[in-house]
Amino acid sequence: MNSEQARLIRNYERVPTTRGSQIGLLMVMGYTKLCGRPLEMCEDKQIHAVARRLYQKALDFKLPPELSSEEQLRNQRKSFLARDYRAWADNLYEIFNIQPNQRDRYSPADLEAQLLE
Repeated sequence: MNSEQARLIRNYERVPTTRGSQIGLLMVMGYTKLCGRPLEMCEDKQIHAVARRLYQKALDFKLPPELSSEEQLRNQRKSFLARDYRAWADNLYEIFNIQPNQRDRYSPADLEAQLLE
């Protein structure tokens, strides 16, 4: 079980009570058969037992810690700054009419200094 599967299974509030929901839980793990028989041919008790076991396994699975909201905000700011810097650099290249294949020859800082002169 990986963390994504554990999260999907944990989205169920409890072990599903309907056969269709239990089969849905099993399919999260990629189950299409039990003991060589298609899920649709298996007994309700068997489906429920496996769903209960997988649900408990998902609850016991140690998920990686979520980033705190402060860390998420800091990462978001960094990505916004990087995106804005790229947009500013592209604008500078356009102002100085520098073709994309020549842009590696000029640094945005040098172009900005020329613009300020």
